[in-house]
Amino acid sequence: MRTVAIPILTLVLVTPAWADKAEREAKALFREATRLVQEGDHPGAVEMFRTAYQRFPNPKILWNLAVVLGRMGKNAEAADVYAELIRNPRSEEPKKVEAAKLLAALDAQVGKVRIEVAPPGGRVVLDGREIGTGTSFTVRVDPGSHTVVAERVGSPPAAATFDVLAGTERAVTLRPGAVVERPAPAPTEPLPAPVAEPTAEPAPVAPSPPDEPGIRATVAPTPASLDHQGQLGLTARSETDARTQETGPSAGLTFGVTSWLEVAALALIQETKGARVAASAFLLPGAWKPFLRLGVPVFFADGARPGVHVAGGLLWDVTRQAGLVLDAGIEYLPSVPEPFNKTAVVIGVGLQARVF
Repeated sequence: MRTVAIPILTLVLVTPAWADKAEREAKALFREATRLVQEGDHPGAVEMFRTAYQRFPNPKILWNLAVVLGRMGKNAEAADVYAELIRNPRSEEPKKVEAAKLLAALDAQVGKVRIEVAPPGGRVVLDGREIGTGTSFTVRVDPGSHTVVAERVGSPPAAATFDVLAGTERAVTLRPGAVVERPAPAPTEPLPAPVAEPTAEPAPVAPSPPDEPGIRATVAPTPASLDHQGQLGLTARSETDARTQETGPSAGLTFGVTSWLEVAALALIQETKGARVAASAFLLPGAWKPFLRLGVPVFFADGARPGVHVAGGLLWDVTRQAGLVLDAGIEYLPSVPEPFNKTAVVIGVGLQARVF
């Protein structure tokens, strides 16, 4: 027992001296990466996250790296990072399960290329990025056109240009001196349905993993479940004219046309009855959605009296099915008769309940 205990004790005493230095460096790089994310410098943040992970391979760094790559629209690289997170022995099992779900969703949006080099040897470069010096590679790529080159000392380079569709896999063989252009094959079966957004980002469905001392998962992914695209909903509001202090209810339907655009049709029960059709453009994804709205109100006062409605506000999606909204805007009705006001400063607060 003694002969076993001594090396273990030595390891416990010596390893932290090296690990602490690497962890401190990783923490400093991580903090800098987080600052760059907040400033919108995603490429700089990616570089910092990668360097931090090289110093100290904490899986929470990988989680943040994958989210930022998704925000940049680099789905293939984000998928590779989620795959690495799953392989990391320090990853907790619940996070591996979540990462596997995200990876499956991303794999439906990207393609794969299987590269064979004959004869083997030399460096292989895909889209200007070296991927190795072996014989066979399978690499995730974003949909579109790509170029791969195999370079060998003493032999002319071999190159191929090819297209890849989402959810498909291509096979490319590189031979010395060969320059090949291959069109993308037509898919033989329906492609998987794309998942919501990433944007510029993949559509992670899970919150950031729990904190560890010093390394915190500060970049929260945008939950795909809060995307309004294709959702039909009901809305009820209270609207107040700030000039006259008159308040009245309104209610109607909403529909998410895209991830960024929602339309609404409301019945207005104000001083006189009316209706409003409007479109809201979301400025950010996620649970908190600032928006701008443009609409056409019609009030019925001695006939139909159309006008224009311009507003801005904030929607908070508490859940996928429900959200709270607060907004303020101006409504101008040029043809309403006296004694009605032609201009109203409208402040609204309401609830959205999305049916499906």
